[in-house]
Amino acid sequence: MRVNRRWLAVGCAPLVLAGLWLAPAAGADPPGSPDPHQPDLTKNFCPGGQWGVGRLRVCDGEKYPDGSYWHQWMGGNRWVGPTWNYDCVGDSGNNVFPDPPPPGGCDGAIPPDQPAPPADPAPPPPDQPAG
Repeated sequence: MRVNRRWLAVGCAPLVLAGLWLAPAAGADPPGSPDPHQPDLTKNFCPGGQWGVGRLRVCDGEKYPDGSYWHQWMGGNRWVGPTWNYDCVGDSGNNVFPDPPPPGGCDGAIPPDQPAPPADPAPPPPDQPAG
């Protein structure tokens, strides 16, 4: 019995497509538990608390020993769509208006010292005679 290749392909295509459609998707998350200091608003993982009002959503991570913590928030409007922000902030007693982070905050994400001041500008060149 001779089988036409075209009919064989047409007959197998639905089986292949069904197998691909029913196959489980691989997860993109690494194994293990997530870091409690790193909040993830998209997964509703906010160990330091969360709140929202209107289009504003705020999600905080656990605080480090120095009081700093990661503060993720989403805002936006109908013209630009959602805007995402991820900041290291300091403890102000509330998470509505957090303080700036301390030097070395968020486990070293903030530089421990202020940058060096800029060097003095070079003096202008001496006047030259007109030639």
